[in-house]
This record gives sequence, C-alpha cells and structure tokens, in this order.
Amino acid sequence: MREKKIKGIKRHFLVDVMGLLICIVVHAANIQERAGAKLVLQKAANKGLPRLQKILADDGYSGQPMVEEVREK
Repeated sequence: MREKKIKGIKRHFLVDVMGLLICIVVHAANIQERAGAKLVLQKAANKGLPRLQKILADDGYSGQPMVEEVREK
C-alpha cells in the first residue's frame, strides 16, 4: 500500500466506465467514506448528470446505510 502524500484529507472520485473523471470531492479525513460518497453523488446530481446504472466501490463504502443512501438519490 502506498503512503499518503497529504495527511488529513480524503478524496472521492466519480469516473465513467472508461475511467474518465466526472467529479471529485475533497474533504477532511474525519468524515466517513459513506458521507464522502454522499457528497460526490450529490455533486454529480447537481451537475445534471444522467442516472447512474451501476456503482462499483471498495469496502469503505459498504453497508446497508450506503445502499439506502444511493437509492434515495
């Protein structure tokens, strides 16, 4: 695992199927991954992006609260 270059922040990226960047959110490290995911999805919705059909995420974003949050959007 690589060491973080900047401590105290987290970055959340939303990319398309080709890996092209759609949006990014940077926030303090004391915010949980699920809350960060909510922020990036809200930012994408505010940009007027079409409905997402599939979301792939690592284990930090798992759990029923995350699933319910995404379904609400």
